[in-house]
Amino acid sequence: MPNFFLLLGLAFVIIGIVIIMAVAFLGKGEAKTEVGVGGFIGIIPFGFATNKGMLYLVITLSLVMAAVFLIMGR
Repeated sequence: MPNFFLLLGLAFVIIGIVIIMAVAFLGKGEAKTEVGVGGFIGIIPFGFATNKGMLYLVITLSLVMAAVFLIMGR
């Protein structure tokens, strides 16, 4: 099972890099950059972001990941 998570994480990183490169090469005009960071302190999710929409996305993803960890831990 740990190999699965390693491969899943690696796949997410590679897909993210490909998306960033595609947008950089195909994008036209000005781009708006927003930043969001999330994580866990113990079992409590937290997040910081540059606007409310991004913050809601970060917190939602953190809660989903907490649920996945709880389900996989059983």
